[in-house]
Amino acid sequence: MSALPHSTVVAAGSSAAGASSEGPTRFSMLVIDDNAADLDVLRRLICRIPSWEVELRTSNDPVEALALLQDRPADVVLVDYRLGAVNGVQLLEQARQNGFE
Repeated sequence: MSALPHSTVVAAGSSAAGASSEGPTRFSMLVIDDNAADLDVLRRLICRIPSWEVELRTSNDPVEALALLQDRPADVVLVDYRLGAVNGVQLLEQARQNGFE
């Protein structure tokens, strides 16, 4: 299996069957996991939710993830707990120190 690029933007969902009468829920999401296979599974699952129209960014590197949040905050951040040298809680604490809420 090939590794995902560090960041990817994917438009998911549509106003097709399953979307509410007001249209899809629109938001941005950053998924952070150091395992490329897990990132791919999460990306595929998120993109299948028909009532969501999400700008999905992914990262398998904590430093890059912090830069992505600094550059453009996300409405939702999904982070793996075990990321190698740091854990997910430490990453989120660092993001808060950098101004992300």
